[in-house]
Amino acid sequence: MATSADLKSTVAKIIQSLNSKNTDVVTNSLTKARSLTDVGIDHHSSSDKIHEEFFACHYVVILENLLDLLSVDWISQIPRPQQSELIDGLFFNGRPDLALVTLSSYIQNDNPKGYKLNKCVKLIEDILQQHLLSKMVWTRCRPTRHRVCSCSKQAQVQLCFECHGLITCLVSLPERITNRLGKQTSDLFFPQKFVPFVCQEIESTLRMIHDKTQEGEEVSSLFISHLIGRLCFMGPGYTAMVWSSLLENLSVLSQCDTVWSKLTYDIVSGVPDSLIENLGLIIIKQSPSYHTVSRFFRNLVLTNQKLQYLITNKFIFLKTFESSKVPQNIIGYLTDSESRCQLYIKTYRQLLDVWGDKSSIKHTSYEQHKYLTKCLLVCTAFIGPKKATEVCDEFTVTLMSAIQHHIESPVEKIRILGMIVAESMTRKLKPTGDHLKFEYNDSDEIEKLKQLLIVPTTPASEKRKDIGVNSAKEKKATPSNPKNETISVSVSQSENAVHEEELDSDDDLEPFDLSNDTTDDTHKAPVYLRDCMEGLISTDDPRQVDRCLSCAETLIRQNMESLQEIAVEFTKLLLHLSNDFSIDQFVLKRHRSMVALCVLSPIPVADYLTDQFYERNYSIRQRMDILDVLVSAAQELSGPTTEACTTVTDVSPSNRNSTEDKDQSIDWRDVVQERIDSKTRWFSKGRSRPEPEGKPNSFAPVAGHFFFPLLNNFYNKDKTIDREDSLVIGKLIFSLGVIMYSAINSPIASRMGGSLMEFLWIQRYHGEVYVRRSVLFAIAMTFLATPSFDLFGSLQFEVLEIKKWLEEIMMKDEDEKCRQLSTQAGHILQTAFKMLNQ
Repeated sequence: MATSADLKSTVAKIIQSLNSKNTDVVTNSLTKARSLTDVGIDHHSSSDKIHEEFFACHYVVILENLLDLLSVDWISQIPRPQQSELIDGLFFNGRPDLALVTLSSYIQNDNPKGYKLNKCVKLIEDILQQHLLSKMVWTRCRPTRHRVCSCSKQAQVQLCFECHGLITCLVSLPERITNRLGKQTSDLFFPQKFVPFVCQEIESTLRMIHDKTQEGEEVSSLFISHLIGRLCFMGPGYTAMVWSSLLENLSVLSQCDTVWSKLTYDIVSGVPDSLIENLGLIIIKQSPSYHTVSRFFRNLVLTNQKLQYLITNKFIFLKTFESSKVPQNIIGYLTDSESRCQLYIKTYRQLLDVWGDKSSIKHTSYEQHKYLTKCLLVCTAFIGPKKATEVCDEFTVTLMSAIQHHIESPVEKIRILGMIVAESMTRKLKPTGDHLKFEYNDSDEIEKLKQLLIVPTTPASEKRKDIGVNSAKEKKATPSNPKNETISVSVSQSENAVHEEELDSDDDLEPFDLSNDTTDDTHKAPVYLRDCMEGLISTDDPRQVDRCLSCAETLIRQNMESLQEIAVEFTKLLLHLSNDFSIDQFVLKRHRSMVALCVLSPIPVADYLTDQFYERNYSIRQRMDILDVLVSAAQELSGPTTEACTTVTDVSPSNRNSTEDKDQSIDWRDVVQERIDSKTRWFSKGRSRPEPEGKPNSFAPVAGHFFFPLLNNFYNKDKTIDREDSLVIGKLIFSLGVIMYSAINSPIASRMGGSLMEFLWIQRYHGEVYVRRSVLFAIAMTFLATPSFDLFGSLQFEVLEIKKWLEEIMMKDEDEKCRQLSTQAGHILQTAFKMLNQ
């Protein structure tokens, strides 16, 4: 066979002979086709251009015609001993890579069934189990200088296309076969078994590459890079299996061997930009330390723009990770080399700007902002003294502005995050100067954040070489008899302690008898309201102020008749009262006293408080106190009776004492009844408490005095609060929602609901998350308190508009809590509509 024309003629005769019904003709044609594939997997080492042309142009055509003819009747023509050699050998001994791609495409496109489908799957499984996959990968990696010289440009393009087709075939093979066979699929083709199998074949090829590299031979790992990138691109499940089956082993091998280290870097650097994200993410997430990340990436982040974008932007600003290992590995990798430190400072600066931006604080979720805080703390932990001195002034100016924006936030968690970062950065940037210190309650979450200020140490698996050296040095430094030294030191210390105790002994001094000691207290607890008020105003004695404040609530509730005249005056006194003497539970005592005044004299006190809420020269704390008092009073007025319900069994102290004082003359009937009760199984004993009696809603007649002044004075030009103070606005909306719910089933509820929905509609797109949460809460309370026939009657238009807005919040709001509240409000509205139609 000397020319290309002769080869084409021979292949045409083979294909024509395969359709023959003569057994000898079919066998001879298969034998001739089998002879053309003798070069096999190592065909690239041959100089015979005829073989190259056969595999490039005719081999796949013969396989496709053979698969079309494959059936039980056709294969029965061939003698059984020759079936495996002629048919299976045509797939195994030729080009298994082309055979694998042909079989996979045939299963997907030609929809074979029955015997033909099972035969195709069996051929694929045999190709894999005979470890031909590692040979395919090695063929793509071995030196190809002679092949490149002998092939034309079109042949090289065809070669790249074949590599891409083989990778696509391997990656999609489990999905293709599982879709056709369903539950009858072999275990090998499930991803849990297939991906580790492919990784093992890749690792065996890498070991061959390692050996060839040590011998001085140049070998390319580009095909392996593309294959690993495509496997990782299939999803998180595939990526995790690639790490556990291959990359984790490479991280260990590259630790001690420079050839493995270079080979690992070549694999990562050869991954295309379109596939590197998942691979880079799994390396950063699973690496035990940032030193491992450095061995994978080296300085690739400086030359690969896509990787630089992922590490310094996407993995920090656009994604969130629950594990703190991700930011530690990212920042640690950037600081692990002097050439990457400039990129670290750039990332640190950009992170501080974004973290402290006022718009960013408002429009990002708490989880995202918390993750940015983690990254910022990790950056602070890794900065060295020299770099800290260089950027100290610049970062301090940016930090002061960022702290102000955090302190202004109405969300307490956001404020605490700002305080933690401010304390940490000032302490790190200026170790010897003054440091910021804030007061906040510690929690597990705060402790975890502070732990990020400690640079993570190298795991034991990465410093196993140093352990033996250190332990040997410690053994040499250990004294020969440490016990004797310890005993002698302890004895000498104990003798000195005894001697000092004898000199300082005060046993000869007799203590004073303080059993009958009394405090010099000339003031008594006030009995009348006027005396209580005078004690709070005129005296400078802390004990008297504490005593008057402690009994104020009791006196108010016991003197309802005389309260009406002084209720407003007493409320004014308590509202302006300050804790000058650091009295225990001052805020709680004052709050309860003001609530008692508002409950027992609701109209004048509520009118006074709602009017003072919008007056000038009041602090935020005082305005918040006014709202807290109004809310607590509304809830108490709308609640049921507070009288204690008596139980059926009387367990009062008087009864217990009388029981203890009884003599031994106990009635025998009681003893028998107790024994019966103790051995009787009770399924139900009835009610232990009497049913609560119905009571009218005491808040209904006065609800308007609590609600409408707060609502109507908001837009009053003479009496207004700072519109930018989102903390007060959010608290106001929340309080209006509670007051609205307290007026449930009252005649004025419909009017209150309409006014509140009109007010909330203006605030629905507020920039602060806290205000939007309060708006959603108030909307839900309005739906609960307003009668259904009014919601879908006179307020139908407002309700429909709010319903559309709630659906928009569910889909687009960046805050998770807002999405939850909108879902709950929508569910309440739907329930109200169902109740109306029943």
